[in-house]
Amino acid sequence: MKKKIILSILVLAVLAFGVYRVIVEIKIHKTPTVIEDLCYSKRYKKDGLVYVMENGVYTPYIAIDTKNYGKDAVILVRQTAWLEEMMYRDENIYGVGGAYYPGSIVDNFLEGVVYNAYSDGMKGIIRNAPVKVHTIEFVSKHFSKCPPNLETIYRHVFALSSAETGIKGSPMKGEDEGKLIPEIIENSDVYYTWLRSEAFGGDDTRAAMMRGPEGASSHIQNDDESYVRPVFTVKRSEPIELRTLDTEQGTVYVFSADK
Repeated sequence: MKKKIILSILVLAVLAFGVYRVIVEIKIHKTPTVIEDLCYSKRYKKDGLVYVMENGVYTPYIAIDTKNYGKDAVILVRQTAWLEEMMYRDENIYGVGGAYYPGSIVDNFLEGVVYNAYSDGMKGIIRNAPVKVHTIEFVSKHFSKCPPNLETIYRHVFALSSAETGIKGSPMKGEDEGKLIPEIIENSDVYYTWLRSEAFGGDDTRAAMMRGPEGASSHIQNDDESYVRPVFTVKRSEPIELRTLDTEQGTVYVFSADK
């Protein structure tokens, strides 16, 4: 009797695994019609590339599956940094509140200049997303052992957090967890991109930065200007389509609304 039960369990397990593999293969090879179909994830390692118009020029973004910004959201991360260097804040970059994200040069640039570079169609589908950041009180305490104190701000375009880029030993416990950056992201060993998280160093609270190919991250103490990497979210059901661009880019996926 026990042998029959064990055999039945094994048969069911094999059938369940077979069904799972079929579902995986269908999702992998399905022709994408909405942005969720195109997403890069740990399970379905597609390239996730969708092209977004910026000032009339199409630029690749990586669609990534995440629940950090709501169950109905897909996050879009620019594959390359926006190559315009800037300081983090108007005042000294370090010191009390120096790494506070809201109202920083980076925050204002992304929500202003970058957002306005998108087409009217894209502006119509980009969500005003809930973004978690540490409060200025917590940022100003430097090496405080108190629990992280978070607040939620709403942004159309924003920067990644240190946790999302995979920084180990980050002080950003309590904000959005889990590395999002896939290997296909492009970066350079010679420049850094600002994050919305702080990095603690010496007597100062500093803004964190990401560097390196494959999204490797570090909290280098840099008092110079750095670049930014735009991020935004759209609904998972947002329609996409194939569109033929110039001869170099060829036929690529774009948002149907991006015109």
